[in-house]
Amino acid sequence: MQKLYRININHFEDPLKNERLLDLVGIRRREKVIRYRMPDDRKRSLGAGIIIRKILDENGLTESCLRYSDNEKPVVDGLFFNVSHAGDYVVGVLSDCEVGCDIEKNANAPLEVAEHYFYHSELAYIKAAEDKDKAFFTLWTLK
Repeated sequence: MQKLYRININHFEDPLKNERLLDLVGIRRREKVIRYRMPDDRKRSLGAGIIIRKILDENGLTESCLRYSDNEKPVVDGLFFNVSHAGDYVVGVLSDCEVGCDIEKNANAPLEVAEHYFYHSELAYIKAAEDKDKAFFTLWTLK
């Protein structure tokens, strides 16, 4: 079983200009949303919180069940989900086993990252590709 969630942040106002949007997420997420300086970052964080709340609601859970890993990733015992955001979108996935998702805006690939973290064959694939950004992000999201 897997379920995918997606939000286009362009459908949101800036949460600081419409604070009713902050009612869509729990207190800890609200605090995180308002710490961001840029409106789109606030909207992405809000979208992530909405997806997490939806996943919890669909499984009969509340945000009080959330714990946070050392890198601030939200986790719940016995529930496998992941959230990612980039550009105009926030995505989430729910599964019955360990799962991850990643979304990246397909532009301006940091090729120096590839030189440091990718295998030689992967780097060669990127360098030979007509669309180097697409090649980079295809490999990056698979990793």
